[in-house]
Amino acid sequence: MPHSNRPMMNPQPRHTFDQVYNLLNSMPNKQASLVTTGTRNSQGVEFLAESKTDRDGIRFILAGGSSRIFSCCWGNRNNHYASGGTRIGHYASPLDEWVSEIM
Repeated sequence: MPHSNRPMMNPQPRHTFDQVYNLLNSMPNKQASLVTTGTRNSQGVEFLAESKTDRDGIRFILAGGSSRIFSCCWGNRNNHYASGGTRIGHYASPLDEWVSEIM
């Protein structure tokens, strides 16, 4: 369930965090290479997405080397880090499309 105090992705992902995480987790090295969604100024950038678990057992998707997507932030444009959060929507959209292509 996305945070209500963070901007929402539009459109919302069609797949759940668990579906994306589990598919990544089943891949060799638990990762996949994807391309960010394009913007008016960009055609997209290749990035690596990896399924991870922290030392407290919290699952997350590491995208672009430093952006963490948690299940509680899936569907938000930013995660819950700090006051503004880290942008994650441009990673979540291609991950969602990737699952559609594979499933």
